Amino acid sequence: MISPASALSHVRQALGRWAALGTLLGLGTGAALVQAGICPSVAQAYESQMTVTLEAGQDETYETFITRAETVGRAAAQRQFDNDILVTEVLVFVNGQKGGMEAPLLSIEASRLQWNNLPDPRRWASYYNSTRRLLQLDTARSLDDGTLP
Repeated sequence: MISPASALSHVRQALGRWAALGTLLGLGTGAALVQAGICPSVAQAYESQMTVTLEAGQDETYETFITRAETVGRAAAQRQFDNDILVTEVLVFVNGQKGGMEAPLLSIEASRLQWNNLPDPRRWASYYNSTRRLLQLDTARSLDDGTLP
């Protein structure tokens, strides 16, 4: 027969083991939380993309339209860098629209470092020259002049 003192001793040992296990788990969880507070997760840098569409003016030349696209593209790129410090690279597409048709005029792609050193859209732009013919820019004036583009 088990004496009450012996039974009490077994219960105390079992409770002691469970308490030790609980303390160990609690300390482990606490250490993980402290580490997360001291060493936050790494920030994720990323590329930001934007598309802007411009409507061609009635008598606007192709050169004027491109200059306007560069100005709008520059503002869009700068705004993306200004609005989010985690953006490390921007990609801006500027499309032209005329008579219900739309085609790409230019795209600007630059890293934050490149843009900070030289925020000139002409340096970082790729131009899509076929858009001039696709949107029939300057063709009405050229036909009136008697010359073809």
